[in-house]
Amino acid sequence: TRAIAALTLVGLIAGCSGDDDTDGTTPPTEVTDETTGDTTPQFTGTFPFGFIRPGPGLLSELSAGQQIGIDLAISDINDAGGIDGAEATLETAIEPAGDPGSAITELIDAGVYALIGPTSSSDAIAARPTLDADGAVACSASATAPAVTAPDPDDPELLSSVVRTALPDPFFASIVGDEIVARFDDPTAATVA
Repeated sequence: TRAIAALTLVGLIAGCSGDDDTDGTTPPTEVTDETTGDTTPQFTGTFPFGFIRPGPGLLSELSAGQQIGIDLAISDINDAGGIDGAEATLETAIEPAGDPGSAITELIDAGVYALIGPTSSSDAIAARPTLDADGAVACSASATAPAVTAPDPDDPELLSSVVRTALPDPFFASIVGDEIVARFDDPTAATVA
């Protein structure tokens, strides 16, 4: 679990918001490699992650477990020297029911570089317009619907602004279907919900 959480956070660094208007954080500066001429961001001060946490209800219990994993990952990142020497921190915004956009805006306005969440597939899909408008990317550890990461139907070249670490539903459905057939030795039709 620790490795997955750390990998998720590190992977989010690549999908950071391009907005440098931050409150209380130091925006990255460009460092040029003298040998290759390539530039990379150099973070100083803090590197804030943002967690889009659902409000009260069933999903808040799931996100409580995610919170533990995120805290462990941030601790591991900081124990290893941070991100280019910058301390990883976490800002959390509680998502009002069905309105992930307001939590995303709150976190971006707070200066986060990488967003974690939303928790549900429907909220991850609903978050895409806000993320696209802000030029941000979020990573969900629990959104499983195929539409979460599907290209925009109006612009197939536009990739999803939500990435995920959870496998999509059809993957699990085929495994569950195979298990039902094997366990009951009966290849008749079954519904996987």
